[in-house]
Amino acid sequence: MRLNILCFLALWIGALQLQAQSSDYQNRFSASIIAGINMAQIDGDDAAGYTKPGLNLGARGTARLAPIWDLGVEILFSQQGSQSPSLQGAPRNFYLHLNNIEVPVLILLKDWEITTEDGKDSYHRMQFGAGLSYNRILNATVEVNGQDDPAVIDNFRKDYVMIVADLTFYFTKNWGLNARWQRAPMNIRKDTYFNPYMFSLRAIFTL
Repeated sequence: MRLNILCFLALWIGALQLQAQSSDYQNRFSASIIAGINMAQIDGDDAAGYTKPGLNLGARGTARLAPIWDLGVEILFSQQGSQSPSLQGAPRNFYLHLNNIEVPVLILLKDWEITTEDGKDSYHRMQFGAGLSYNRILNATVEVNGQDDPAVIDNFRKDYVMIVADLTFYFTKNWGLNARWQRAPMNIRKDTYFNPYMFSLRAIFTL
């Protein structure tokens, strides 16, 4: 499953790169590669703090709407979940690991335009984003008191949406550092309050 996801992402990145580099699209479209980490938690799991780490990998395609406005669409492999504190010699009370496909759609506002050292080009150092992200659970692992409890997964919603807000600082025209916050406005379990949150820190390379 993971190999299929990585192959799909590689093909999508390649298609975006070819489109972005063509003369007709160069000024309107761009493509980026994304790699970073998630720190996740779930409100309702009785475990406080963003303590569940996970990968955040994928690509973004961006379309220019206006001089300072872009539309961004990403396809990500995103690991989410929750875990209670680990005590020496004792299993965790609760552990949840989610492997998701995530498709964020964002409106991007650019600011702080600067000119490159050679004076031939310019870019914006700051980028603010807001939007929604569709999540699809590919598979999940649940442990209660150190024991697998697959029955819990039966009550999970396979699809859910998260609200997204983020900020990107570009060190150069190509390299940026992105900080993102997300929250689901809906429960991902059908039988109880279970509301995921997530912070992400990611490197972005624009092709």
